[in-house]
Amino acid sequence: MQESTFNDKHGATRDSGKPRLFEARVASLYAAEFVINGFYLPFFPVWLALVGMDAAEISLILAAAMVARIVSAPFIMALTDRSSERVHILIVLSILSVMCAAMFLVARSFAGLLALSFVLGVVSGCQVPITDSVALSGVRRFGSDYARMRVWGSISFLAANLAGGLLLKHFGAGITPGILLCAFGVTGLVALALPRLGAPRKKSPLPGEMAGLAGRAFLRNGFVLFMTAAALVQASHAFVYGFSSIYWRSIGIDDFVIGFLWAVGVLAEIILFYMFKRHFGAIRPETVLVAGSVAAVVRWLLFPLIAPMGLGSGAFFAVQTLHGLSFGLTYLAMQQKTAESIGENEIGSAQGIFVFISGLTLSIALYLSGPLYAAAGVNGFWAMAAVACAGTVIAIAILMVERRRSD
Repeated sequence: MQESTFNDKHGATRDSGKPRLFEARVASLYAAEFVINGFYLPFFPVWLALVGMDAAEISLILAAAMVARIVSAPFIMALTDRSSERVHILIVLSILSVMCAAMFLVARSFAGLLALSFVLGVVSGCQVPITDSVALSGVRRFGSDYARMRVWGSISFLAANLAGGLLLKHFGAGITPGILLCAFGVTGLVALALPRLGAPRKKSPLPGEMAGLAGRAFLRNGFVLFMTAAALVQASHAFVYGFSSIYWRSIGIDDFVIGFLWAVGVLAEIILFYMFKRHFGAIRPETVLVAGSVAAVVRWLLFPLIAPMGLGSGAFFAVQTLHGLSFGLTYLAMQQKTAESIGENEIGSAQGIFVFISGLTLSIALYLSGPLYAAAGVNGFWAMAAVACAGTVIAIAILMVERRRSD
């Protein structure tokens, strides 16, 4: 069985030049970045509906940010591989994000919101991938635990879900632009304290048998197929991102409870992140990806059955716990595969390619989600189950090939 750099026993060689409080500083930036996501994903669509956007317009506005991200990410992330300091690029993007977010305070037309969403997608879309590249450099150079740094993003996402539900309950969805502006501002300030590691190294220690896959491994068929499978599973979450809050509201679920529904999924994700290295660190990423994709299929098949069967909010909470597997396992499988297969000097490019593939599939899914929700309502989740099933088939095929190679 192939061991991962996520595993303590066969991880990266330690570097004596580790910056002070490296893990804490990276974790703090993840926390700041995911406050934005924790409020944006569940409540930004609600605000768009408040200012007069219909389902099709909401899906276009959300998709515009994804299109901008996939167009710009390969170029921005490749630039980080050539930069003498990745953090400087991150700081510039953070400043531009604050300026763009401020414009949401006054924009109300569909055209204006669409344009702003696109620009914000360009300047904010690579902030987490750049942070990922710094964190994965820490995995290689200092033996840092990636999942334990990234989990603070999930924790802050959870806090933002809960706080967002309370704020919308008491002040209404009209406060959304102001909260997003504050969140982007705090993220920019925290980015200033991110450790400077200098230029990505051209040669990084890898597990012995994987060393030959460094370099342009992210362009090889096996790695591209792995990214495609993971991207399909992630894209199957588009319907829940865009319309779950609107659906829950339509069946009478309170905004505060909606915040908890988002939060319980993230809590499951947090638990997974804490246990991942111990329980999954020695398992090949292909197996991890299969498990995550199967969980996604089950989640989307069950979701539309809850209200018609009269099962109540408790059943939604139960299904939401599958987020820890459908998103968490898929996400960590991708990071695990990148850490063991890609040289540090090309991690940014690999992240950029994955942002392109995953962003393309997710933006298409978001675009189609609006008409799908208008036509089928909650039953649109069954279409998402089909998308996740396609990812599952690819993941199983990759796993079978890898098993044959290792026999």
